[in-house]
Amino acid sequence: MSFWKRMMIGFSVLTFMAVSVLGETSTGSNEQACKRCGNKDCEYMVGVNWAGAEFAPGSLPGVEGKNFGWPTAESLDYWKAKGVRLIRLPFLWERLQPELKKDFDKTYCDSLKNSVKLIRDRDMLVILDVHNYAKYKKNLIGSEELPIEAFADLWRRLAEIFNNDTAVWGYGLMNEPGKCDWAKAVQAAIDAIRTVDKQTKIFVANDYAGWSATRAKGDLAEFIEKSIRIPDPSVLKDPSNMLRFELHTYFDHDNSGTYKNSYDKEITRKDGPEVRVGPNTGVDRIRPFVEWLKKHKVKGFIGEYSTPANPGVDERWMVTLENTVAFMDENCLPSTFWSAGTCWTPGSNGIIEPQGWKDPADRTARKDRPQLKILEKYMRKK
Repeated sequence: MSFWKRMMIGFSVLTFMAVSVLGETSTGSNEQACKRCGNKDCEYMVGVNWAGAEFAPGSLPGVEGKNFGWPTAESLDYWKAKGVRLIRLPFLWERLQPELKKDFDKTYCDSLKNSVKLIRDRDMLVILDVHNYAKYKKNLIGSEELPIEAFADLWRRLAEIFNNDTAVWGYGLMNEPGKCDWAKAVQAAIDAIRTVDKQTKIFVANDYAGWSATRAKGDLAEFIEKSIRIPDPSVLKDPSNMLRFELHTYFDHDNSGTYKNSYDKEITRKDGPEVRVGPNTGVDRIRPFVEWLKKHKVKGFIGEYSTPANPGVDERWMVTLENTVAFMDENCLPSTFWSAGTCWTPGSNGIIEPQGWKDPADRTARKDRPQLKILEKYMRKK
């Protein structure tokens, strides 16, 4: 065989191999793309909050194990085994930073870092959630006692610690912020974070008027008018274009998630929001938010939602939950259920930690909550 013929055959083989590799890569990418939205970077996940470190805000600094607590390895193992990939981790500003613009409390900060490590060790992700309602020791962000610069300082320090941490999926700037100059406070926090961290997502909850979804009829215009105080997300400037907008929703008449009434009483109430309690309450309250996200071409997140979780729960709440999670799945909207955690008082409504968790010696008493079966159905486990 001549030299040139060998060269031509070799070239043909290499060309075939290159095309084959490119074809496999393209096919692989297509297979990895979300089947619902078609995006390779779809962020859909069904996770849980792990509440506890923010408990007893009236007891400062508080005693760990008595007033508050952190995720345990055993609890995280349980959630990992159930297919949970995302943890929203609430904590308290005053415990982390006892004095504004001063160093973090070493013990509390070390516990926060250890919690993130436990999550990272399990190949899970975490959203760090400052659970303070835009307040610090009862003072509102933007007040003379709590200047916006102090809020920015908090987030700069947090970003310095968690920058490049592969487990930190995002920074939750503030849980259910109150009626402050929230857009200005958010921008200050964004600017502070981006001085040290260019790549981590920043989660922006709306102010208190919009924390628990819409109290209107599920109409986009009414949602903007009645439930949202940053109606145009373009007022916020993030050089990394990594903002995510957060909403919370519950299914009882006042969106509180307390579920003080029976289902039958809830559906007959005359007060409360125009969106009545029923099988599609969650869908009706989230839909205008989804429309708002699409209108402005931004991404969102449902940070809290729940149903009663105690034994004997009315199955109609489960129908509402399934319809809601199915709607989030359809729209590729990531979410975290409220709430997991081993610091709750047994019998608390909405808790999804398995029944019997308070008795570590008796594992046989532990039973999955009924809500978990629904969440598992929509986790898109690989």
